[in-house]
Amino acid sequence: MRISPLLPYLKILSTHTHTELKKLERRKEMAITVPRIKLGSQGFEVSKQGLGCMGLTFNHGSPKPEEEMIKLIHHAINTGVTFLDTSDIYGPHTNELLVGKTKPREK
Repeated sequence: MRISPLLPYLKILSTHTHTELKKLERRKEMAITVPRIKLGSQGFEVSKQGLGCMGLTFNHGSPKPEEEMIKLIHHAINTGVTFLDTSDIYGPHTNELLVGKTKPREK
């Protein structure tokens, strides 16, 4: 049984036209995917590109909106980035807390 590639969009069918759904599907097909490489000999894979998170909470200008920084992290993860570079030197754990807000808690 073949599942339609539009299945993820079923929830929004009532609010989007057929043309809008086709545009969403085209964007999905054209999406950038970050390549992966093997890390060590244990079978782990990581993205070849990482996201440096220092500038998300630690900067020399005006603070950046947290909601926008979370969207940026989600975008990186959705394109295949699995390495998020952070450090406690960027503030009193504010950087790690921001990154933590982008992932659901394990129960």
